[in-house]
Amino acid sequence: MNKTKKLTQGAMLLAIIGATMLIDRQLSFFFETFLFMIYPVIIIIYASMYSLKDGGILSFGLLVLGLLFGSINAYMYVPLAIIIGMGISIAIKFNLEKNKLLFISMLAYVIGEIAIVLLISPLFGLDLKTQLAEFDILGEQALVKEALGQLNISFSSLIPIIFIAAIILTGIMEGFFTYFLSVVLLKRFKIKDIGNSDISKMKLSPLTSYILIFLSFLNYLLIYRFSFLIEEYPVITEILICASFIASAVLMYFGYIFMLLYLRLTLGGKSILIMIVLIIILFPISLYILMFAGFLYGAGPLKNLIDRKMEEKKNETK
Repeated sequence: MNKTKKLTQGAMLLAIIGATMLIDRQLSFFFETFLFMIYPVIIIIYASMYSLKDGGILSFGLLVLGLLFGSINAYMYVPLAIIIGMGISIAIKFNLEKNKLLFISMLAYVIGEIAIVLLISPLFGLDLKTQLAEFDILGEQALVKEALGQLNISFSSLIPIIFIAAIILTGIMEGFFTYFLSVVLLKRFKIKDIGNSDISKMKLSPLTSYILIFLSFLNYLLIYRFSFLIEEYPVITEILICASFIASAVLMYFGYIFMLLYLRLTLGGKSILIMIVLIIILFPISLYILMFAGFLYGAGPLKNLIDRKMEEKKNETK
């Protein structure tokens, strides 16, 4: 009975996916990007309900449908969705904590996006020069021209940096979306409740915090103070800019941990909702707030504040 139910549900899922692909095809693949982020979630839910083998069978069916009804992008992103879906499913089977799942999801998407853009897209006739040319339109905007003119920087020298940053940020956002939707749906359908880790034990050393804050401002130094390096040493500059974005993301993450802990200790159960609302309302300033909060949390002052709050909380319960 269970096997029949499993096969029926798998067949229904594939039928729905196939129908969705055909509808999207008629709409000139308008929803294709969104669907690519949904496919890993479907695999994760199905593999968590049954087994990794069943998830693999569903993935094979998804691959066939992508090859039959998808666009050229589907030939690249459906395999990526399958790899990520199965990878996270394996991590869930090993009972990894939420924070580790989030890291795996984001890292997998970033690596996948880089591999598709640099290695796989050229095989389908989408060479790197064509993709970089799409960013030329940004250089035609008046404000951009004026700002770069004052800094004596040519926009063409910044295109590779913007391109790499866009790939990394895209992967991070895709990874967060897949992780968040998977965790919510797994809990909503009572398939699996992925346990929380003790985030109060997660911390940076002061030295690491100072290194990360320096790297975070490195891109501003390169653009505003050492712009001549961009054209003279483009490869080194691109590496440094990537390091700067990654360092900023790490500090923002620890800033998020601090804000979550602080709001939990002061406001209780509504902390996550309040924090999300504040981040949205204050965006993009909220990103800088999180970055500086992450630095101060790792450097010591805000970590000491949390420790005092936790101690006060313990004393109140006694």
